[in-house]
Amino acid sequence: MAIYDSVIIGAGPAGMTAALYLLRSNKTVAIIEKNTFGGKIALAHNVENYPGKIKMSGIDFSDTLLEQITEAGCDFIYDEALSIKKEDGTFTVECTSESATGKTVILAVGTENRPLGVENEEKYIGKGISYCALCDGAFYKDKTVAVIGGGNTAVGDALMLSEIAKTVYLIHRRNEFRAEPKVVENVKAKENIKIVTPAKVTKLNGENVLESIEIDVEGKAETISTNGVFVAIGLVCSLSQFAESIDVDQGGYANSEENCLTKTEGLFVAGDCRKKAVRQLTTAVSDGTVAAIAAYEYLNR
Repeated sequence: MAIYDSVIIGAGPAGMTAALYLLRSNKTVAIIEKNTFGGKIALAHNVENYPGKIKMSGIDFSDTLLEQITEAGCDFIYDEALSIKKEDGTFTVECTSESATGKTVILAVGTENRPLGVENEEKYIGKGISYCALCDGAFYKDKTVAVIGGGNTAVGDALMLSEIAKTVYLIHRRNEFRAEPKVVENVKAKENIKIVTPAKVTKLNGENVLESIEIDVEGKAETISTNGVFVAIGLVCSLSQFAESIDVDQGGYANSEENCLTKTEGLFVAGDCRKKAVRQLTTAVSDGTVAAIAAYEYLNR
């Protein structure tokens, strides 16, 4: 079995950036990814806040980065990492069907979508409930949909869906949105987007597929007929399977400073799974750079 200079868990912006830096430093790298390469940014309809690029799609960014590391000689393992063990200075990453061995490991697994937390939510997944407007929005052409959330993702989803659906309800539990003011202004200018605040979804209805939702608007119960609901209420992180090798905070994120180091020498953490105040595409790329340089220095010491 080959021993890589670095095994990177996660092929989002942080993981692929780390791979790019190490590969360009003549280090051997394998990336383990269980889902789509590119991470959450690959699902972004438009990216307009990345320095040096006026506008691009998330998939364009991800595909370009993937092409870069592929041409640089990266190896890919399409599997789920289950554990990390260090023995005699070498790491073994056990996956569902195989394992990978490396002199260093960079953990860059990102985050998962936070569920709505309403009864029967799982019942309607794929039958009206979605966590990806870019993936599933096309199914709702000329129909009525609702977007739940108040951040950049939710507001961006509402804008994108307004070009497809007949009516879009944007439901947020607070009066004020967390999204960028300019994007909120664009939403308010759309005639087919109806903003409902402050409101909370309390119930999902439908025999075989989702047909309506019940919401609480300042103590008043209302029902909205809708063909689909797109949930965008934040992210969660779970690193419990790696808890022996890293410190994890109460929120499930890795306790690591800006240097991306962990309590285990040779193991680094990067991207949205790291405890931090800001999670953006630019900060993920930054973390990937820092972790790669730290791994390079560890390898060459």
